Amino acid sequence: WDSYSIIKSNDFDFDVYGQGFSVKHMHRQGFGMALAASHRTLLVGAPYADYGNRGNRNTRETYDTNGIHNQGLGKGKVYSFFSQPAVQIVTVQSDEMITAGSFRLKLNNHQGVEEDISLYIDHDSTPDIFKRALEEMATVGEVNIETSERIESHSYDKSWRITFLSNFADSHPTLTPLWHEHGCDECEKLTVSVLSTLEPFITVTSTHSHQPFIQDGEMQPIDVTSTDLFGSSIALDGRQAIIGSMHSAAKTRTTWDFETGGLQGWSITGTAFEHQPTYGDNSNQRAVYE
Repeated sequence: WDSYSIIKSNDFDFDVYGQGFSVKHMHRQGFGMALAASHRTLLVGAPYADYGNRGNRNTRETYDTNGIHNQGLGKGKVYSFFSQPAVQIVTVQSDEMITAGSFRLKLNNHQGVEEDISLYIDHDSTPDIFKRALEEMATVGEVNIETSERIESHSYDKSWRITFLSNFADSHPTLTPLWHEHGCDECEKLTVSVLSTLEPFITVTSTHSHQPFIQDGEMQPIDVTSTDLFGSSIALDGRQAIIGSMHSAAKTRTTWDFETGGLQGWSITGTAFEHQPTYGDNSNQRAVYE
């Protein structure tokens, strides 16, 4: 495990007063009462946030600027944090299109393992096959793979962009490529046409390093009111989130047009309810019976 880190929302605030201006008085917002994570995104609920701060959150006032009653009057917010993952790009290059061959990738001295080597990877591996070869390694975890290919006159390269989704270490060693006569004699030789004058080779470059969680947004419904406790529960799956607002259940969210006789909140998509009775309707006077 790496050392822990502390995250705060951009609404974090406290005042300093009492005992010679030495006591910190936090503005309690319930930050962290609900958490949900998916891949590199973290959602943090603060059901007492938006509580009526009477000061400036960027200034340490020497008097009480807290809300009157945060737990009772706070509307609630959810804050979104993102951690940039490590990204590396593996590229196979030559002056002609590569038609056969395989390679492997190696990590040295990572997570207590001296040497960790992938499964064999074909020269034209799909993202799914490449992903499987890496995730079989003991120290890699979950990755996302994207591919690209470039063919020009006397130039060819195919690349796999590796995003290390589940690695949160401060540093990630660069993968070492192994291919025939370059550390992997069991690998199938990378083959090009007889017209080639350049022996195929493989490079690995690191384009992004792991970064700590940084707030990149906040969420709050447009109809939120005091005491809603928005953010009291959270569920997150990929790009979809469900957020609980525990005290807003008393608000009417649904109307039933067959009871009120109107279509507020509804739209007609069929004919099933045409000429059906509604509350207060005089069925004898409907044109359909004439």
